[in-house]
Amino acid sequence: MRPWGYIAQPITQTPRKSTNPAGVCVSLTPQTWLERSGVLRPGSVIVKMKRKDVLLSSAFLVVYCGVTICVATEEREGVFRRPLNLTEAEVQRLQNLWAKYGPDYSAYDKTSYAYPCSMLPKSPTVPKSVHSLRPGDVNIVGAMGDSLSAGTGLAAHTILGDLIQYRGLTWSGGGQSNFEDQITVPNILRKYNPELYGFATGNGKEDSKHAFFNVAVSGSTSSDLLPQARKLIDRMKTDPKVDFANDWKVVTILSGNNDLCDYCNKKDIYNVLNFRKNVEAALDLLQAELPRTLVNLVEPLNVEMLTDLNKGIICSAVHLYACDCAAFPAGPEAERKLIYEADMYQLAVEEIARSGRYDTTDDFTVVHQPFLNETYLPRTADGEPDLSYFAPDCFHLSRKGQAAAASALWNNMVEPVDKKRTAWAPGEAIECPTEDQPFIFTNKNSDMKLQAGRPNEAHASPTTPSPALSDSGRAPEGSVAAAVVGVCVVVAVSVLLVYIVVVVLRRKRRFSYYHI
Repeated sequence: MRPWGYIAQPITQTPRKSTNPAGVCVSLTPQTWLERSGVLRPGSVIVKMKRKDVLLSSAFLVVYCGVTICVATEEREGVFRRPLNLTEAEVQRLQNLWAKYGPDYSAYDKTSYAYPCSMLPKSPTVPKSVHSLRPGDVNIVGAMGDSLSAGTGLAAHTILGDLIQYRGLTWSGGGQSNFEDQITVPNILRKYNPELYGFATGNGKEDSKHAFFNVAVSGSTSSDLLPQARKLIDRMKTDPKVDFANDWKVVTILSGNNDLCDYCNKKDIYNVLNFRKNVEAALDLLQAELPRTLVNLVEPLNVEMLTDLNKGIICSAVHLYACDCAAFPAGPEAERKLIYEADMYQLAVEEIARSGRYDTTDDFTVVHQPFLNETYLPRTADGEPDLSYFAPDCFHLSRKGQAAAASALWNNMVEPVDKKRTAWAPGEAIECPTEDQPFIFTNKNSDMKLQAGRPNEAHASPTTPSPALSDSGRAPEGSVAAAVVGVCVVVAVSVLLVYIVVVVLRRKRRFSYYHI
């Protein structure tokens, strides 16, 4: 006879797998159902568990969720901290309970990086033109956008970590630690100018003390870019460490992902015409009020690939809340329309940057950085999506994914406009500026093919792209919080459901298979 309840412990045997091609939980063993739902670690066996432990584990998951939400709202760096008045021993016991009863996620395998480039010196005198800007001439960095730039779930090891914004580790606006610990564009620029300022240094929202000039808002759409631009300008103006008129600035903008995630529900709001107007409104304000600035304008992602990341009940639940249009399209025609609209968004970004509208002075420019245009999911050797690039929600980027995005953006920055790579490939090396080509490329210095005051050789042809990573970027704070709460409830209910089913089956003396 089967025991009253189940708990998972590692084994070396291969667990039974469902043959249902639709992925519906029918005719599954308890082991397979739990693995499919994301409750059970793959490669585990179900052993005896007392009735009270089943109830305890279910209650613990719900309490853990509630505590995490409260603490994350306070923007604490960890999950359990004061003011809950927990001792370190109590914290450790709670974490041990999660390790025993909760899913085992690992968003990031620690990697140490070595910077491959020699140190190109800054200009002998402060440049007067944005088209003569060396990496070492950049004094200030800023970032605008959505959850991808805010760092939602970036360093999380459980689904609950998605409630934290790891802003200091983000690809475009984070400078926590150093390049060797985490690749970010600010950490690369610090190699050339150790006095660089403005990058985020810790966890928290856009108004936290750690945010500095990373004003990206989790869950924002393109209509939020204008208030973000306003906040960025005002914050720089009032910061005593910024020489507002004379410091050279690099601001990176990535937006439109959340617009596409809601496109199927509100086509009149999230169409490409409105997206373009929103982006131009923000850029117009930056051009008018933020002197000595180079803007990296990055294309939205190919969000339709999210369907391949619907892995288990936890990830699927988050996707349903956060980006249902891409993760669960209504049908082939709806998916086709979304892909078309995403292509139009990307084309709009390129047209905005190359229109000449923002190349009318020497102290401001906008550069199209297209590395996401043909970037798709990285794959493992067996063809499955490589989830090491993603947070535990199979949705946002992990530290590894953020490092890849930073490397790809940097390579775009040091490639001429017509030679920029349109895809990131795993294992791609970081490009190095040289004395022959020392400037960050813009529309004007690429067209003139002038670097260091003389004609330059064209960059080598881009490496052939291979399938790469994606992130929908969607992280509306209310939706993500609701998704995490929902997932926690589902996990708890799943454990209770298994318990109830086992009780019923025990009475019926049938324990080989069951239907849910």
